[in-house]
Amino acid sequence: LMVGESEKALDRLEPLLRMPYHLSSAWLRIDPDFAGLKGNPRFEKLLAGT
Repeated sequence: LMVGESEKALDRLEPLLRMPYHLSSAWLRIDPDFAGLKGNPRFEKLLAGT
C-alpha cells in the first residue's frame, strides 16, 4: 500500500478474507495500514462482505 499498489493489495486481501485467517473486514476498517484503500470501490465491497 505504501507504494500505491492498491490493486495488488486487494488481489491478496480478497482470498484471505474468504478463509479462516486473522484478518477480518472489521479489522481492515480500523487498521491504519489499510487507510490508503478507503474509498476504493473494490475495498469498500470487501468491507461490506459482498
